[in-house]
Amino acid sequence: MTFCSRFLHNVETKSNRTEKYIDGYYGASTNTSLTKLEHGQVHRYIIFNLDIIEIFRNLHIDDLKQRYPTITSLHLQKLHLKEFADWFEKYVQKNRGKDENIS
Repeated sequence: MTFCSRFLHNVETKSNRTEKYIDGYYGASTNTSLTKLEHGQVHRYIIFNLDIIEIFRNLHIDDLKQRYPTITSLHLQKLHLKEFADWFEKYVQKNRGKDENIS
């Protein structure tokens, strides 16, 4: 390999190639503050996409179905999206120590 690399210029070999993976941070870091709207969107994204919270999303949907027995699927989803974050926060505060799923 070394013999060939002496005659083949501009050819990448094991001994002359550059490192492709750089560990650690790359570039300068910046601090960013979220607006209230952005914070709400990030929070909503997290609670609607974490598998561990799925049981609580299902509880909330069941609660909505009991409160509004004739609700359509579309309205159920809209109401769930609108109310779940507040419902979840209150549920956790009320059931901390009582519900084994909440620590």
